[in-house]
Amino acid sequence: MPLLRKYYSQLIFLFVGILVGFSISRLPIQFDDKISPIALATFFLTIVLALYLEYKVRPSLSNTRNEKDILIESISDIKEKLNELHALYMSVRELNPLPEEKQTEILTKLREVSNLISLLKSADKYCKTYQRLAVPDKIIKAYLKYKKSLTGNKFKDPNFTFDRLDWKTQENAYRQHMTALNESIFDYNKAR
Repeated sequence: MPLLRKYYSQLIFLFVGILVGFSISRLPIQFDDKISPIALATFFLTIVLALYLEYKVRPSLSNTRNEKDILIESISDIKEKLNELHALYMSVRELNPLPEEKQTEILTKLREVSNLISLLKSADKYCKTYQRLAVPDKIIKAYLKYKKSLTGNKFKDPNFTFDRLDWKTQENAYRQHMTALNESIFDYNKAR
């Protein structure tokens, strides 16, 4: 059944072509010796195929590419905000204790990334073509891991500092999140 749904228009086009071919061969039409019935049929078939490709196939391919571009642009926005967040983290991780305004700034940037991921998820849900890739789920999982590595150990405490023992974990979580974003772009580009 999925095969019929996927190739529905092609199968109907084939069936109509077979019917037209049998009907033309049965018709009592006489052509002048200079006109070849095969060349005439080829001419009409070429016209019909050109119209089909122009009005059916090309817009479909264009829409699919536009959807990919929107999703990839959303991922690029997430990468940009994530880079800003990580740059902020790198600039404040040695402060002891971490000032409250820097904590607030980190939380604000985390919310910005979270909102962009939410927008990506809603765009992916709307573009049903790529839902089977589960890209937003992979990005969300990497984001939560990165967020937990930054804010997991009593982040709201007024005397909070980023512990040197956790720096490697935080760096790895950032790298994994960036890898998930890059792989997601590749996944969307490879998808049909």
